[in-house]
Amino acid sequence: MKRIATFFLVPLSSFWACHSNLPCHAPAGQWESEDGHILVFETSGKGLWIDRFGTQSDTVPFEFSLDCQNAIPAFDLYNFVSGPYRGKTLFGILDWQSDTSFRLRAEVGDHPSVRPADFDEETTERFVRMAQ
Repeated sequence: MKRIATFFLVPLSSFWACHSNLPCHAPAGQWESEDGHILVFETSGKGLWIDRFGTQSDTVPFEFSLDCQNAIPAFDLYNFVSGPYRGKTLFGILDWQSDTSFRLRAEVGDHPSVRPADFDEETTERFVRMAQ
Protein backbone atom coordinates (compact mmCIF):
# COMPACT_ATOMS: atom_id res chain seq x y z
CA MET A 1 0.00 0.00 0.00
CA LYS A 2 3.00 2.37 -0.10
CA ARG A 3 1.94 3.79 -3.51
CA ILE A 4 -1.67 4.34 -2.45
CA ALA A 5 -1.05 7.98 -1.55
CA THR A 6 -0.19 8.78 -5.19
CA PHE A 7 -3.58 7.48 -6.37
CA PHE A 8 -5.10 10.93 -6.84
CA LEU A 9 -1.95 12.81 -7.85
CA VAL A 10 -1.39 11.64 -11.43
CA PRO A 11 -1.79 14.48 -13.96
CA LEU A 12 -4.24 13.80 -16.75
CA SER A 13 -4.09 16.91 -18.88
CA SER A 14 -6.30 15.56 -21.65
CA PHE A 15 -9.42 15.07 -19.51
CA TRP A 16 -10.37 18.49 -18.18
CA ALA A 17 -13.62 19.19 -19.99
CA CYS A 18 -16.74 19.78 -17.94
CA HIS A 19 -18.50 16.74 -16.59
CA SER A 20 -20.18 14.57 -19.19
CA ASN A 21 -23.87 14.13 -19.81
CA LEU A 22 -23.73 10.34 -19.54
CA PRO A 23 -26.26 8.78 -17.13
CA CYS A 24 -25.15 8.60 -13.52
CA HIS A 25 -24.50 5.03 -12.41
CA ALA A 26 -22.05 3.23 -10.19
CA PRO A 27 -19.16 1.43 -11.84
CA ALA A 28 -19.36 -2.36 -11.85
CA GLY A 29 -16.58 -4.81 -12.58
CA GLN A 30 -12.84 -4.20 -12.75
CA TRP A 31 -11.29 -0.81 -13.52
CA GLU A 32 -7.63 0.16 -13.82
CA SER A 33 -5.97 3.55 -13.55
CA GLU A 34 -3.07 4.73 -15.68
CA ASP A 35 -0.94 4.29 -12.56
CA GLY A 36 -1.84 0.60 -12.28
CA HIS A 37 -4.32 0.79 -9.41
CA ILE A 38 -7.22 -1.62 -9.80
CA LEU A 39 -10.65 -1.04 -8.31
CA VAL A 40 -13.22 -3.85 -8.40
CA PHE A 41 -16.84 -2.83 -7.82
CA GLU A 42 -19.63 -5.28 -7.00
CA THR A 43 -23.31 -4.42 -7.40
CA SER A 44 -23.70 -4.99 -3.64
CA GLY A 45 -21.83 -1.76 -2.85
CA LYS A 46 -18.65 -3.59 -1.90
CA GLY A 47 -15.32 -3.32 -3.63
CA LEU A 48 -11.65 -4.22 -3.66
CA TRP A 49 -8.66 -1.92 -4.07
CA ILE A 50 -5.75 -3.84 -5.58
CA ASP A 51 -2.33 -2.22 -5.57
CA ARG A 52 0.55 -4.02 -7.26
CA PHE A 53 4.18 -3.92 -6.19
CA GLY A 54 6.19 -5.77 -8.82
CA THR A 55 5.08 -9.40 -8.58
CA GLN A 56 3.14 -8.88 -5.35
CA SER A 57 -0.11 -7.10 -4.67
CA ASP A 58 -2.09 -5.77 -1.73
CA THR A 59 -5.88 -6.15 -1.75
CA VAL A 60 -8.05 -4.02 0.52
CA PRO A 61 -11.83 -4.52 0.76
CA PHE A 62 -14.01 -1.41 1.07
CA GLU A 63 -17.57 -0.23 0.54
CA PHE A 64 -18.82 2.52 -1.75
CA SER A 65 -21.85 4.71 -2.36
CA LEU A 66 -23.00 6.94 -5.19
CA ASP A 67 -25.32 9.94 -4.93
CA CYS A 68 -26.56 11.17 -8.32
CA GLN A 69 -28.61 14.10 -6.98
CA ASN A 70 -25.99 16.76 -7.79
CA ALA A 71 -24.68 17.92 -11.18
CA ILE A 72 -21.40 16.16 -10.35
CA PRO A 73 -22.24 12.86 -8.59
CA ALA A 74 -20.79 12.21 -5.12
CA PHE A 75 -18.88 8.91 -5.01
CA ASP A 76 -17.53 7.79 -1.63
CA LEU A 77 -15.27 4.89 -0.69
CA TYR A 78 -15.29 3.89 2.98
CA ASN A 79 -15.00 1.03 5.52
CA PHE A 80 -11.52 0.11 4.31
CA VAL A 81 -10.54 -3.09 6.10
CA SER A 82 -6.83 -2.18 6.31
CA GLY A 83 -4.21 0.21 4.97
CA PRO A 84 -3.80 3.95 5.35
CA TYR A 85 -7.51 4.63 4.78
CA ARG A 86 -8.75 2.33 7.52
CA GLY A 87 -11.27 4.33 9.54
CA LYS A 88 -11.35 7.07 6.90
CA THR A 89 -13.58 7.91 3.97
CA LEU A 90 -12.56 9.02 0.51
CA PHE A 91 -15.15 11.69 -0.33
CA GLY A 92 -15.15 11.89 -4.10
CA ILE A 93 -16.78 12.99 -7.30
CA LEU A 94 -17.21 10.81 -10.37
CA ASP A 95 -17.53 11.66 -14.05
CA TRP A 96 -18.23 9.12 -16.79
CA GLN A 97 -16.10 9.85 -19.86
CA SER A 98 -17.60 6.95 -21.84
CA ASP A 99 -19.09 3.52 -21.15
CA THR A 100 -15.57 2.24 -20.56
CA SER A 101 -13.89 5.08 -18.66
CA PHE A 102 -14.52 7.45 -15.79
CA ARG A 103 -12.55 9.95 -13.81
CA LEU A 104 -12.50 10.19 -10.05
CA ARG A 105 -11.29 12.87 -7.69
CA ALA A 106 -11.43 12.36 -3.94
CA GLU A 107 -10.10 13.68 -0.68
CA VAL A 108 -9.65 11.68 2.49
CA GLY A 109 -11.43 12.96 5.56
CA ASP A 110 -13.95 12.51 8.33
CA HIS A 111 -16.68 14.76 6.90
CA PRO A 112 -18.21 15.37 3.43
CA SER A 113 -17.07 18.99 3.59
CA VAL A 114 -13.68 17.83 2.21
CA ARG A 115 -15.33 16.59 -1.00
CA PRO A 116 -13.83 18.28 -4.10
CA ALA A 117 -16.13 20.63 -5.97
CA ASP A 118 -14.66 19.96 -9.42
CA PHE A 119 -12.03 18.06 -11.36
CA ASP A 120 -8.53 19.37 -11.81
CA GLU A 121 -5.45 18.12 -13.54
CA GLU A 122 -3.37 17.66 -10.39
CA THR A 123 -5.68 15.43 -8.36
CA THR A 124 -7.94 13.52 -10.75
CA GLU A 125 -7.44 9.89 -11.72
CA ARG A 126 -8.84 8.25 -14.87
CA PHE A 127 -9.99 4.61 -14.84
CA VAL A 128 -10.71 2.34 -17.78
CA ARG A 129 -12.70 -0.91 -17.78
CA MET A 130 -10.51 -3.99 -17.76
CA ALA A 131 -11.22 -6.82 -20.16
CA GLN A 132 -13.42 -9.44 -18.51
